[in-house]
This record gives sequence, C-alpha cells and structure tokens, in this order.
Amino acid sequence: MPDPSVTNPYLFGNLVKESNCYQNVYVRVSKGLPTRQMPNWAFQLPLWKDDRERKLWWSRRTKREEIFLRLWGNLIEIATSKTKWTELPEAYRGFGCAGAAAWYWSDVTLVRGPKIWAGALRPGALLQGWHRPQSHQQRITRPEGVGHAMVFVEYQKLNGTIIGLKVADNGYRMQQGVTRSDFSVLVGANLQK
Repeated sequence: MPDPSVTNPYLFGNLVKESNCYQNVYVRVSKGLPTRQMPNWAFQLPLWKDDRERKLWWSRRTKREEIFLRLWGNLIEIATSKTKWTELPEAYRGFGCAGAAAWYWSDVTLVRGPKIWAGALRPGALLQGWHRPQSHQQRITRPEGVGHAMVFVEYQKLNGTIIGLKVADNGYRMQQGVTRSDFSVLVGANLQK
C-alpha cells in the first residue's frame, strides 16, 4: 500500500487525459506533492494555434526555465532555443523528469536500475524508461529514441520479492505496471525524503 502521506487522487489517481506522458507526470507532481514546490512556470503549455505562437511562448522562457522544461520532457529541438541539446548538462540528458528533478533540486539524486529493483524508490518518485538502451544513448546526443515518463506508486511483490512496479501515467503502463523486462533503461528520482 502506498504511503498515506503521499496517496492522493492527483498523484496516483486516474488522470488519463490527452497529454504527453511528461506533462501528465508534471500535473501529478505539482498538484500531488505540496511539499515539493514545482516551478510555477513549468508546463503551463498552451495549445498553440500555429507555429508562430509556439515559437513566441518558448522565446519568453529564461535559460533556466528552458533547461528544466527540455530535460523534463526530453525535448530535443525547440525552434527558439537559447541552447543546443548537447549544451545541456550531459549528466541529466535523456533521463526525462527524473533528470530534470535531479538537476533542479540539489537534494534529489538519480536512482538507477539495480537500486530501483532493490527497493530504493519511494511513493511519488519520478521514473523515465527507455525500451531500448540505444534509445537512451541516442537521446543523450541526438534527437532519436522514444521513452516514457511515470510516477512510482508502489512495489509489486510475490513472496516478498519485487516483481514489478505499480505506476501512474497517462494510461500507457497504468493498468499492467512495469516489470524488469519492460524497459532496458529505467531511472528514477525520489522526491520524498
């Protein structure tokens, strides 16, 4: 059972909407974890009528805002970008929302595969998964590969052994959860102490 202090409809409930996985995770965390102050400018992404509006919105972001947003959503190419993808901090590129959180908050660190499966995640942790290792590697250096952002809910166990992760997302993995074989690269970031 998830920790009652972080169990709430925003963080773990059914918020499946027409949104990208990283936007869905942002809404979950910003409304579901009041103890973790999310940047108030982040992911107020409007529905742009055209490319001109989209470029204008991005041109109004500060460099710090842009870095956070691009890391969070693995957003490689932004037409009005102040920096190239390869100029963003390499240690956080390709780790999606988990990488952005570790970059933005000094008390958040990345939790990688073996530690995830050893039980190191806390409810509300951010997760970024890549189906193929080359997708993650490509995302670090160039705009290729597809990944997925999720919020960790709890471990699924069988006879005391971790066999999977219950997650909340935009509907892609919410019903079946995540097993060790679902993602070749899986990284998390605990937002709760």
